[in-house]
Amino acid sequence: MELNQQSLGRYFKLLADQRNARQSAIASSMGVDRSLISKLFTGAVRAPASYERLAEHFGVKMEDAVERARALDDMLGVATQDEREGAYVLAIANEKGGVGKTTFAVNIAAALAEHGERVLLVDMDSQGSATEYLDVPADGVMLTEALRGLRVGEELVPVTTAHGFDLLPGGRALAVAVADLLVSGAGFTRLRELLEPMRGSYDVVILDTPPAAGVMQQTALGAADGVLAPMVLNAFALDGLVALQTTVEQLAPHNPGLEYLGCIIANLDVRKVSQRHIKRDLERHEDALLWDVAIRTDARVEESALERMPVCAWASKSKASLDYRRVARRIASEVLGHG
Repeated sequence: MELNQQSLGRYFKLLADQRNARQSAIASSMGVDRSLISKLFTGAVRAPASYERLAEHFGVKMEDAVERARALDDMLGVATQDEREGAYVLAIANEKGGVGKTTFAVNIAAALAEHGERVLLVDMDSQGSATEYLDVPADGVMLTEALRGLRVGEELVPVTTAHGFDLLPGGRALAVAVADLLVSGAGFTRLRELLEPMRGSYDVVILDTPPAAGVMQQTALGAADGVLAPMVLNAFALDGLVALQTTVEQLAPHNPGLEYLGCIIANLDVRKVSQRHIKRDLERHEDALLWDVAIRTDARVEESALERMPVCAWASKSKASLDYRRVARRIASEVLGHG
């Protein structure tokens, strides 16, 4: 019996939703921590025995759960890790500004490359923040023309950075593409089509989305297999996550395979009482799917941005570098399926 964790997670989460069963109640009934149920629902647990216990809780035979999970994937048009050809497309998004999306995208790209993954970072922002972060002199013209349909049949040529991964630069020119994507209605599919011939060259494509919801964010999510939300712990932390999850649901007719993978704290400082309180609230908010790894607040990150390089390259032994490597290992294992 072949077991696909992400497929089973989707199926069991659907069962829970249909039965109005909260994760906390399931955890209590099974005698486990709620965080385990959250991980099971996202396919982040490798041990088959954990899924067997969940199946028993729902009164479903494990072999039936596997078959129903496959049927659900077929109905949704979802490709499993084994069926997917080429790179996993991972969008970094949050509909709340100022959460450090670009910082997270650049540094996780570098950490994944250091881990041995073949990485392409796509700067979808007209501000070109990721491109500027990496000190690449570009204005996003190539990506803009491709999104506008002006490079039909032409292959996009990424820039190879000094940090082991490739970059499709963004910049001011991308603002021009927004109007064309609106008029043509191609926003949901154009980027997906552009990335298709490139997927075989990479293990993961990371999309750094703009700082606000809009056409370019929809374009990114329309191309993505999954979306991960970096966040900062402040009074409005939950607002951006709820809005992002709503957007993912609205995009289901255009990209049924898109998964909300959860959120990661990008500025953890446990010395602050307010952060501890907000973190506790997020852990209680089951739909947030808060990861149990986080990026700790570290002045080295800001220094590395000023030096135009990822923190792993600027301060290899810093707290943030260690954290980004830890998150990269989780992504490689639980999202990319690379063990």
